Amino acid sequence: MAPLKQLQPTALPATKSIKTRSQILPMKKELSKRKAEESPLKRLTVKRSALNELTNVTSSFVISDYLERQKDLSASMRAILVDWMVDIQESYELVHESLYLGVKLVDLFLSKHVINRDRLQLVGAACLFVACKYDERLPPSLDDFMATCDNQYQATEFLKMEVMILRTVDYSLGIPLSYRFLRRYARCAKYDMPTLTLARYILEVNLMNYKTVRHSDSKMAAAALFLALQMKGRRTWTKTLEYYSGYRTEDFIKIAYDLNDYLAAIPRGLKTVKSKYSHT
Repeated sequence: MAPLKQLQPTALPATKSIKTRSQILPMKKELSKRKAEESPLKRLTVKRSALNELTNVTSSFVISDYLERQKDLSASMRAILVDWMVDIQESYELVHESLYLGVKLVDLFLSKHVINRDRLQLVGAACLFVACKYDERLPPSLDDFMATCDNQYQATEFLKMEVMILRTVDYSLGIPLSYRFLRRYARCAKYDMPTLTLARYILEVNLMNYKTVRHSDSKMAAAALFLALQMKGRRTWTKTLEYYSGYRTEDFIKIAYDLNDYLAAIPRGLKTVKSKYSHT
């Protein structure tokens, strides 16, 4: 490798005189005055339009009832896989987005490719591997993921699966996720952390619920937050939430029932999410 050329000193550009504190304070006051005079509705509309744009994008990632074609897989197998993925997220202290993106990639992949059950863990691990590369600052290595599968799969199998996953989604990983919608809805409505944490728990438990894969992520987030509010004794879906989400209660109430039903009857043995949130 050729050595780096030595950097030559360059003259600094001429600068204006440095302003004193007495000169800066009036400028800061003027800026604050301008912000106060700016229409708050205009600022809120920008946030709402961003949420609306994300909501519209979710239509590009609709998932069908793919288990009808997956003769060697079942809803319970998928639930066990997701529970295992949550365990990996906890073990490596991954961000929530990596988990949600990983699960979404699993469903998108299985909606396009028929596989045998002995490849299901490879699909789950590879999807989480791809998600980590997208969302983590320091993602676990390929060796780490091979070890999580007890080295059942070779590096070449992982890498081949990674390419198949990326091609399935046309290399588009900016997928709107229910977790992000939930966080933004709660922030817009200024709910406290206990309420948001309860809604996160409801949403994360239902990652294992195959019945919810066909629902849009924005409605899933709205239903989880609505259910959390009900549990906290707040009975109404406020005008603020309606404004930002674009949904009325009747738009997601059936999904809320699905979430609640699964929450009340989590399959035995799938305890990772409950264990994870028992410490919060």
